[in-house]
Amino acid sequence: MTIFRALAIAILTSAFSAHAPAADVLPPLQAMSDSRLQLVAGSIVTVDAQAGELTFDVDSTLRGTSPDTLRLGVDRGVAARLTPGPGYLALYSDLKPSAKPRVLVRDSSNARLLSFEGVEVSLFRDSEMARRWLSSDPVASAQQTSYRKQIFSGLAADDPQWRDLWSGELALRANRLAPYNEQEIAAIQSFVAGNGPAAARARLLLMAHDRSPLWGEGWPATQAAQVLDRMPLVALDAVGEQQLAYAALTIALAHPDALAPELADHWLAAPPVFAELALGIVRAQGRDVKRTLESLLDRALLPTATRRFLEDQHSRLVLQPAHR
Repeated sequence: MTIFRALAIAILTSAFSAHAPAADVLPPLQAMSDSRLQLVAGSIVTVDAQAGELTFDVDSTLRGTSPDTLRLGVDRGVAARLTPGPGYLALYSDLKPSAKPRVLVRDSSNARLLSFEGVEVSLFRDSEMARRWLSSDPVASAQQTSYRKQIFSGLAADDPQWRDLWSGELALRANRLAPYNEQEIAAIQSFVAGNGPAAARARLLLMAHDRSPLWGEGWPATQAAQVLDRMPLVALDAVGEQQLAYAALTIALAHPDALAPELADHWLAAPPVFAELALGIVRAQGRDVKRTLESLLDRALLPTATRRFLEDQHSRLVLQPAHR
């Protein structure tokens, strides 16, 4: 495994649960129902983005026991997007390993918000709907006839956070919910093609490709090409866009004829994680890899890491001229 591939795997798995191993990823509502986790309602008092921490005043405890004021650890990127104010629900863990093997103890100084598949951070706007879903039995809820309708209406929710969550529910219960009617498949396609959370779109795009024909055939490759055509390379600063771009390139590698050659060349100028996949597409298209690399390397403006990666690939071809 190359360092680029290892980083790529980290990109794709960054949306997976920080609470459980990837092999045990649960639908988000089920993961968040863990009785060991605390659920409180209250206000954000202060946010320290640099430290990755916020101060939370608790108005009421909906699950577990909690002090009146919490200092909650949070990802610094998320913290930078938070604003102090009332009306929040916070799901957090204050567990840490004890001196005894496999024993956890509570420590309020270790309190932190969590992430799950479909949930970037376990902090929500307080509402009757949010309280209902975060407090209900997720297994029993998933067996109700209204659950299926809720998933598809949730994909069109006003709040992107809930669109992300319901995409996670759909992805992780995809087989159980099968079969899908034409209207539902159209809703999934529309969601992936839309302007919703990039991580959620990546999740369903990959699922549609990997589980084909569960949600129809053919369209994931076409949609992947459209994603790559519309996404500027500067958008890759955001984690969600990284996931979406990597998903689209992975699908394009499996269907290289669906991607225009000039578009594959365009993605060769991306950071190495993505350029490596684009190079695979160029090879799969049967093109002159050496000449393509030389054309890219002739550019005056190219990110340093990308240039080094492309130079390394070019050097290998020079040493092995019979290979393309």
